[in-house]
Amino acid sequence: MAFVKSPYFQSRQGQKIVGIVLHTMVGTYKGTISYFQNNASQVSAHYCIDLNGDITQMVDEEKAANHAGIVSVPTYKQVLERPGINPNWFTLGIEHADNKDPAGADRKNQYPASIQLVADLCKKYAIPCDREHICGHHEIRSTKTCPGNLSVNEIIFGAQKILNPQPSSDVPPDLLQWGKNSLKDLNEYIVFLRENSTALADLTIVADERKSLIEWIATKLGCSSESGVIKSEIEKLMTVEDLSEEAQKNLKKTIEEKDLEIVRLNNDLKSLQEKLNQMEEDHQKQIQTMREQLNQAITQKTQAETHKKQLNFVQHILQGFINLGRKK
Repeated sequence: MAFVKSPYFQSRQGQKIVGIVLHTMVGTYKGTISYFQNNASQVSAHYCIDLNGDITQMVDEEKAANHAGIVSVPTYKQVLERPGINPNWFTLGIEHADNKDPAGADRKNQYPASIQLVADLCKKYAIPCDREHICGHHEIRSTKTCPGNLSVNEIIFGAQKILNPQPSSDVPPDLLQWGKNSLKDLNEYIVFLRENSTALADLTIVADERKSLIEWIATKLGCSSESGVIKSEIEKLMTVEDLSEEAQKNLKKTIEEKDLEIVRLNNDLKSLQEKLNQMEEDHQKQIQTMREQLNQAITQKTQAETHKKQLNFVQHILQGFINLGRKK
């Protein structure tokens, strides 16, 4: 891993590192590294990850990088619990390259590097590897679409597997690949995982490997791992599984339509991002033109003032000669 120091960082103001914020660059790996070394906004991040998996660290972890300081309608739990406190002070920031295509970047070679880095940071700073502690930038600043098509859940799930390897003896082979069992079987398996516990609502007394697997299933279902929530989510899905064949076809068609809608929205997002980039570029050109006009006006004003002083001096000399002539 390379280290290229950014000059833009600050003290953590005594705050403990409790979370990780994932970003997408809306740019290239090399371009962002260069930008973090010299930019008027003084923004930075602790790490940058290229699409090929290369990683560069730019800010020491004990320092706060300037990556997520603006808060707007947040949903990130760590921010909600710390109103008025700059998120930069208690988080680590990881930027992901996207070659200026945040909604369509191919990240297959980027995910393994990001997953390993997140796992290492969670272990190093005792950060729980879950959605309450790891977030996308838009969960702090709602006006952002960052981190684009980067899946926060996929990174969390991958890091969880590194931090809590699932023993093969405790995982049925047909559950290793999602969708092999019926939802009913899966529901029964959840009960099996929680057995031997005297207080099913308290996950802390469930064996670590079983807790890890429960959290894995919860991540796949997109829900909390709290007792009862997974069961409730599975029961909702079971109603779909029991639908008639015709209803199943209609449901499949709806899902396909939703896929097309997502593709369309991704294309719209890409188009809007390109327009925004062009507007920003045009804006910078306008600012440069106005700055040149301003400098030219300042130069002309300075020349006019100098000319006026010269004329006043000549007038003063002439008046002196006139006065001498009168005295004679």
